[in-house]
Amino acid sequence: MARCLWPLPAVMLMLCSAALADGRWADRQFAFRRGINVNWDAQHGSDRELAEVIFLTAGQVNPDGTDLRVATQDGKPVPSQVLMVGPGDLARVAFSLVPGVHDYQVYFGNPHPAAGQAPDFKFTCGLLLETKLYSGGPTATPQDLQSSWDDGGPLIGRELIDLPFLGGNPFGDQPRTISKYTGQISAPVDGEYTLAASIDTRGALFLDGGPILMVPGAVGDIRYRRSLTLGRGRHELVIYQLHDGSSPSLSVCWRRPDMAKIDVIGRDAFGVVFRGNPGPLESRDQPITADFSADYLGECFCAGNYSHRYRFTAAAAQQAGGNAAVQWDFGDGQAASGSVVEHVFATDGVYPVRVTLIAAGNRVQQTHRLAVRRDFANLAEPATDPLGTQAAILAQYDVATMPLPWLPWVTLMQLRAQNTQPMFSAASRLAQEKSHPDRPLALDALQQVTQNQLAPAHLERLVALWDGAADDSDLQPQAAIHQANLLIWYVGDFAGAVARLSKLAAQNQDADLQRTYAQALILDGQEQRGGEILRRLASASDQRRRPVLSGAMARTIEFYIRQGDWASGLEAWDQWQRQDPAAFLEGYSVLLRVQLAQLQNFPAAAATFAQAFAAAAVHSPYSPQLLDRAAKLLAKSDPRKSAELRQTLKQRYPEDPLSQD
Repeated sequence: MARCLWPLPAVMLMLCSAALADGRWADRQFAFRRGINVNWDAQHGSDRELAEVIFLTAGQVNPDGTDLRVATQDGKPVPSQVLMVGPGDLARVAFSLVPGVHDYQVYFGNPHPAAGQAPDFKFTCGLLLETKLYSGGPTATPQDLQSSWDDGGPLIGRELIDLPFLGGNPFGDQPRTISKYTGQISAPVDGEYTLAASIDTRGALFLDGGPILMVPGAVGDIRYRRSLTLGRGRHELVIYQLHDGSSPSLSVCWRRPDMAKIDVIGRDAFGVVFRGNPGPLESRDQPITADFSADYLGECFCAGNYSHRYRFTAAAAQQAGGNAAVQWDFGDGQAASGSVVEHVFATDGVYPVRVTLIAAGNRVQQTHRLAVRRDFANLAEPATDPLGTQAAILAQYDVATMPLPWLPWVTLMQLRAQNTQPMFSAASRLAQEKSHPDRPLALDALQQVTQNQLAPAHLERLVALWDGAADDSDLQPQAAIHQANLLIWYVGDFAGAVARLSKLAAQNQDADLQRTYAQALILDGQEQRGGEILRRLASASDQRRRPVLSGAMARTIEFYIRQGDWASGLEAWDQWQRQDPAAFLEGYSVLLRVQLAQLQNFPAAAATFAQAFAAAAVHSPYSPQLLDRAAKLLAKSDPRKSAELRQTLKQRYPEDPLSQD
């Protein structure tokens, strides 16, 4: 979470005004600095304009930001205010602009900065947005919201915004928060003004110290309004906003005496806050300092997760020639080379990104802890990437060194992008890990791969995928169940399924595990053992409802088969077996499973388990039909086997009409 600071005492805001000690270095007590360029009409500026600069500190700033100083190029101190330190190595500083001056320096890297007298800093432009966690309390009146803000905490973030219009939380996704916006609004003429607002979830406006408007909730319009008489000049405006954890929104509008209708309040009403452009990191003691800039290029939303693409550009202060070799370590197990590179981070987080410069036998490096997350400041119009763009970059990464939390998301991204080989690579490592930060997510990703890739060409890889989960993996017993189901219903290796499940089944009484194990036993010819398990599982259910339940489930599956919807049919089939495990022994569910396998285009597998059940459950009334279907399924692909099954049908059930064909 970002570290946010209250206004610092004036004595802590002074850049030492001693004579420049090292060229243009204002004070050698500060080990680092960055240049700041502000693009503004400096020749016609007043002493009211402000700028805000956001920059990376390489972890060289005091945790409370007390060593951050802003000065002009000639070392003259500039009034400044630390807004935030963090997340990661990000720092955010507001400072006063000096008429006629475009270029400034921000100094830091002094564990014990000297105290002194500095110019006072005042928020004379824009709106200061401060957000806290909501600690509870009444919110029915403007005074209630004011008290809830005063009593809330801790502080989450502070920044300067241009106008009272917001489409998201610039400090990231948070639980319930309460925000305060403070600024001076300029009334251009005397007369009657109307202020209107839409605020999510609840808000209030204060003007010149008194409440003027309560907004009980966002309604998508500006029906909440108040008309009042204002004199020409600047007026203190405070807005309070409570929101419930969803993406907050705020819009405050007005109608001036010289306007025909209500409209958005423009930036000029609050004074424009200019954005400072930070330059390369400079070190007091090194002629060459490794550094980089990180530009956010786009987000990609896939399966409930955002991934992020950045462009990294290496920079070296005072570097001669520019022929340095550049190496990157992105703090996520991946590396690259080149002065400008693009990189995708699969999940949010704080990543220690390190750049190394190698030139003329010298090697310098620097690490910035980069807070990777959505570009919350621009959520109204976010930069977005096609899935294929980011998936292609991720496909080049070394899966073996990816952070474990990445693996489910990378698997799903490559699945959606139809990049089969990178998908299987990520999924295989995901399955082989014994412990997972989000076990349900890991299982879901592997299940989606199995469902999407379930075809004869991929069966071997899918079986191997689930086989990668060790018996002591936290994916068990589900991983073994998935592998066994592939072996039973698509490969026809019943002995392999029994072998895979036997050890786990002896130790774990999970109902799905026991049921799958029992089905494998029956199809492997061990009908008595399998039947005992299924009847034991069924004993816990209401036996009086079994006929009705089984009949209803069978009709449902028959409907899906007629519709050609094998996916829904399989879901209903699994639900039936869970609710009535002993129904498997009767044989009709197996007959329906054969038809579902036909729809999936697995005729050989269907013939194999149809024959296996008929051989194990000779007295089942559905065994003749199973043998008949198995013979028909193999009529073209394996005529000899088909003839053998037809002969078995005639010998075993000579009176059955199907044996007369």
